Formats: sequence, structure tokens, C-alpha cells
Amino acid sequence: RLKLRERVVECTNAPLTSQEDIRAACAPLSFDGMQRAALPNELHRISRVAMADGTVTALVLRVGRTVRGASHRVADLIAAGKSILFLGAPGAGKSTALRDAASFCGVCRETRQPTGECWVVDASMELGGDGAEAHPSLHPAERYPAAGKSLHTAMVEV
Repeated sequence: RLKLRERVVECTNAPLTSQEDIRAACAPLSFDGMQRAALPNELHRISRVAMADGTVTALVLRVGRTVRGASHRVADLIAAGKSILFLGAPGAGKSTALRDAASFCGVCRETRQPTGECWVVDASMELGGDGAEAHPSLHPAERYPAAGKSLHTAMVEV
């Protein structure tokens, strides 16, 4: 049993056995073209695994986390306005570190020269959540929700 902010997910060895169960789990969610859906007002995402005929065979839950200080190793680079590239295997904490780095960048922009704005162009809705408002973990950075747009197009609009 895993508790995620008032949501309880049963983690057992018994898989979902019927298409009816999978349909019921997917019904309240809006999936994008990459078969991903974000849980409203959360950083968690669900992905559908489908066969060629479109039959959904599995659901994958990715747990998004806020860890203050996750970007501490690059804080001096952020404060100096340097560019940073995060590389790593899936689940290594790249998004968690990037979310914290964006928040820290926003703080630096508010308190140090040169002043300016810090924007997160969120094409996958992974960093700031899927709600109308950005997840609080990004504050004071701003989020530009760019779902359905190319990253280039979204960055030009910002």
C-alpha cells in the first residue's frame, strides 16, 4: 500500500486482469498523443501501454516528487547564470533536480542582479503538473504550459 497525498494505490502481485478494470482506471483521465496523463494538481503521471490494435494492456505510474535542495550541486552555476544539462537514466532524478533548479533560479532572479524572469517551458506537463496553475514546487519560477506545441514554437512565444 502506497499513500500519495490522499490517494492510496494498491501495490500487489495481482495484475489488472480485465479490460474493464483498465478502462475504469483510465476513464477519468485525459491522455495525450504520447499516451500520458497527469493526475490533476499533482506531479504524478500515468502512461498507457497499448498493443498495435490500440488495446491497452498495462498502466505505468510515474511518481513525481518535490525534493528541496535536489539541485544543490549546481546551485553555484545557477546563481552565475550558466547553462546546465541534466543527463541520466530513467528514474535517476533528472526531473526532480530540474524542478528544484527552476525554483532556485526563480529565487536568484528575484534577489540578485541581473533581475529578470525565470520560465519553465513545460511541453510534457511533467515539471509543473497538469493543472491550470503550476505546481507550487516551481515557485517563484513561472511555467508556460506548452502541451501539444513544439518546444521551439513554445519557447518563441514566451
